[in-house]
Amino acid sequence: MVVYDDMELSEKVKIYDKGIFVQNKLDVNSIHRVIVDYRTGDMVSPKLPNKEALVVEADHFIACVRDRVQPLVDGQAGLKVVRVLEATQQSIRSNGQRVIIG
Repeated sequence: MVVYDDMELSEKVKIYDKGIFVQNKLDVNSIHRVIVDYRTGDMVSPKLPNKEALVVEADHFIACVRDRVQPLVDGQAGLKVVRVLEATQQSIRSNGQRVIIG
């Protein structure tokens, strides 16, 4: 699990070693029984430069325009993010129904 907090000065990113193990067990009383085991480990916070995210983004944009290079993330990537967010909202409104992103 990764937690990002742009307002935090010293630990903007925290990486937690968490997970689950899922096992399917056959049971005489049911067709399938699923066993879920939760795992929790350490937390790591890598040292990152203390720069405001919008400043980093603006600097990158200016450098791309000045040097005529392809940005790390372009408009197509932004469009995909918007489509995922819209599909997520539609799924929430439909009680978790699956939404196909096209």
